[in-house]
Amino acid sequence: VGGSVTIKQPHNYLTLCEVKVYGEKSERNPLQNIALNKKTSQSTIGWSGASDRAVDGSVQGVYNRQSCTHTLNRGPQNSPLQWWMVHLERDHYVDKVVIYNRADCCSSRLNGAKVLVDEQECGVVKYVAGQQAYVIGCGKTGSSVRVRLSNQYLTLCEVEVLGYRIKSEEDDYTNIAPNGKATQDSTGWNGAPERAIDGNTNGNYWSNSCSHNGDLKNGWWNLAFQSKKVIDHVVIWNRADCCSGRINGVKVYVDNQLCDTIEYDEGVRKYKAYCGTEGFIGKNVHIKAAPGQYLTLCEVEVMSDPKKSVDDTLVNLALNKPSAQSSTWAGTAKSDRAVDGNTDSHYWGLSCSHTVGRGWWSVDLLKFYHIKKIVITNRMDCCSSRIHGVQVYAGGVICGTISYKPGQIEYVLECDAVASAVEIVNPTTHLQLCEVEVYGLPDPIQDDDDNVIDGNESEASDDKQSIVQCPAGSTIKSCTLVKGNVPDSTDGILVKPGQCTAYNGAKGKGTKARAVCTAATAEDNPCNGHKLDNYVYVTPETNTKTPSVKCPPGYDMSACLFHSWWAHVSLDAAKGKVSNNALVTPVNGVCSLPKCSNLDKGFCTLTAICQLVSLDDYAKAKCPTCDGYYCGEEEKCEMVEGKPTCKVQQTGCDDNDKCGTYGECSPVGRSDYTCICNEGYKLFEDKDKKVKTCISRNTVWEVVEGDIVTDSDAKSTAECPKGTKVMRCMTYGMPTASDGVSIENDGLSCVAQSSRSFEHTIQAIAYCGPVSTMKNPCNEFEIGSYEHRFVSSASPVLSCPKGYVMQSCNILHPWAEYLTGEILELFDSIGSVAINDEGFCSIPNCAVEGKPESFCRLSAVCQKLTGDEYVKEACPTCEQVRCDDDEECTIGDNGLPQCTEIIEGGCDDKDKCGMGNCKVVNVTDFTCVC
Repeated sequence: VGGSVTIKQPHNYLTLCEVKVYGEKSERNPLQNIALNKKTSQSTIGWSGASDRAVDGSVQGVYNRQSCTHTLNRGPQNSPLQWWMVHLERDHYVDKVVIYNRADCCSSRLNGAKVLVDEQECGVVKYVAGQQAYVIGCGKTGSSVRVRLSNQYLTLCEVEVLGYRIKSEEDDYTNIAPNGKATQDSTGWNGAPERAIDGNTNGNYWSNSCSHNGDLKNGWWNLAFQSKKVIDHVVIWNRADCCSGRINGVKVYVDNQLCDTIEYDEGVRKYKAYCGTEGFIGKNVHIKAAPGQYLTLCEVEVMSDPKKSVDDTLVNLALNKPSAQSSTWAGTAKSDRAVDGNTDSHYWGLSCSHTVGRGWWSVDLLKFYHIKKIVITNRMDCCSSRIHGVQVYAGGVICGTISYKPGQIEYVLECDAVASAVEIVNPTTHLQLCEVEVYGLPDPIQDDDDNVIDGNESEASDDKQSIVQCPAGSTIKSCTLVKGNVPDSTDGILVKPGQCTAYNGAKGKGTKARAVCTAATAEDNPCNGHKLDNYVYVTPETNTKTPSVKCPPGYDMSACLFHSWWAHVSLDAAKGKVSNNALVTPVNGVCSLPKCSNLDKGFCTLTAICQLVSLDDYAKAKCPTCDGYYCGEEEKCEMVEGKPTCKVQQTGCDDNDKCGTYGECSPVGRSDYTCICNEGYKLFEDKDKKVKTCISRNTVWEVVEGDIVTDSDAKSTAECPKGTKVMRCMTYGMPTASDGVSIENDGLSCVAQSSRSFEHTIQAIAYCGPVSTMKNPCNEFEIGSYEHRFVSSASPVLSCPKGYVMQSCNILHPWAEYLTGEILELFDSIGSVAINDEGFCSIPNCAVEGKPESFCRLSAVCQKLTGDEYVKEACPTCEQVRCDDDEECTIGDNGLPQCTEIIEGGCDDKDKCGMGNCKVVNVTDFTCVC
């Protein structure tokens, strides 16, 4: 059974013309090698044969290739038993185990090796000569697989454990024990404390995986975390080879909160200690040894729900807090017994409080907390019915009255209240409390510098008010009722910045508000807007029977308060949704009531008290991009590393790319810029240093700048000095600012023209160099070292005379701003056109749609070739050569034509040598070659 098929060929090419996989859909769990790369151990190591070699995925049977394990032939304390183990970390179903034996030597040593899952035997290897793989059927469940062999070396070249993981309760939790630091009171028999968190649950002490303290008095083991954790339960794996009963009576704590006491059960190795109904929050897991016993732990797993955070987990706020009661039975059943963390329900266990006759009990939480529920553990060895009618209050507001149920130990009262104390009253008889647990959010609503202020008690008339006004510079953090409850006597609470108001109901006898006032502060807005108040108050925009409120992003709802002018006659519609203390419980960050009034005119108001908790969340919702980010008038928003950021408005590198094709604009200050130019190009600045761009690099010629012009269709001309002509002609900003450049006036001028539609600064730039003349070897006429050529048409093609090479080509297009498409790629920002491999430049189509008269002009600088190179190109044969009258064209030793002087001599028109050849000796003499 599986979800994929893999075919491997480790030694050659893998060619597959078709793969067909036949089967049917199966609900069975697929078998997988659950041992691969898992943690391993073995009794001893010989010849460097480490235990992890057997789960490295290689079935290679040659030992020297370093993929087989190897033990010594004797174990610890000279034991004849050798073993190897793979730790599966948690329970798996093991269907079969495949063992790959050594093939190059000593194969028979494996005979008799036993395979066990935990301590359950699966089978024994029976050696067969020539067989490398042995399959041992198993069908057992466990968290480890062991191979055991006596009186022999144990060598395993690979162990494959075929099975699947079993779904368990632990799947919903994460073992955080490896993240802590283990210590213990003392160490005996080398049982270091960190052995208990090494991931190995082996119960055999001599496998070196169990901790062991060394003192019989007050033994303990502790696991410390760097920060507070939410701990649901603790799992302890007991020792199996000896002394298992020592675990009886071991106590497990989170900080000073008792989770549970272990009761030994013969044959059971795994014990769980649950830490309350909500889990405990703490930084230490502390395990105390049973009285007069050593403490041995083969593994400790601290299980935490990854979905729970410390901030969201309810904690017992009453544990070990100051308490009091109206009287004390026998002077010993004191009030603090009810908050000692011990839920023993037997009075003689000395953990229950007891008053003399009817009375009250209270616990001071020391600060204001948001209380969610109260759990009371009743006395069960006697007199359990006395709890009937007991009233439970939080901050003066009743949470509920207990109705006795025979056999029930715990009574849970939901109580959504903000309070600093809980009071329990029995108005008829003795008050017996074996434990009181007050569950709420761990962070107090009241800080040390907060002010708790009670309002005036209102008059006993409908809509009369009890108002708390916070001092200047502070605002409302929480608001609650000290007197009255909703809906019987109070219409609820309304809150606005700095003020909390409770309203007496029609049947009320006066109400009283209490507020926690905190300093009004503000944080810098991550979206760069106005500062964010630490508390804001949100109410529905309109009056409605179905109110709903939520806090802005980045704010958490610390409380949602109810108010209705008709609460006493209309709240039946929202029964169970509003607490006596006017609180409504938000769900997923939204506080709402589906219906709060049966009256035609009735409505209600909800007020959410929202506390700023995350500037990051605010920014993610309000300004993930520049769209929601505020910047000043001289700033602009840019995304920097994925976050919007205000930067000073930089106008130097604006939408017009001033650096052109061959450079990148780099901002300088607020409005300036510079250009980072490509290789072969340099930064050019005009004489006023207002314009910068990248132009061709020049190390020889004189630079001449034309006038700077900004008018539309204006011209800038750069005139070369006397004795020089244009070697390069450039501008910048084509086609947006400029229509391009042209070489004119027989190469003496470089002319740039601005666009017709846009007014941008442009300028002509000329590189001017000397031009010499010389005799043309082809015709004896005077020619120049440089020539200038131009052509104008709708599809111009421009080439140089023979014997010249084109050095640059420029374009002037009077309609350049209208150009689109591929033609824009044929020229660059400085007005240059590329020269092709044939040595000429061209523009296939300059025409602009709707402009039938449109054309473009190309102009080029052509440089003469020198010496023989010129002759090869301009006049390679005598047919292209013109010589003087006293010269004739001949082909020289270099294979090129040349003009040579005609020499008159003894060989005139008479053939003096007859049938021989006449050869000139001088002007008058000759000889004959016969």
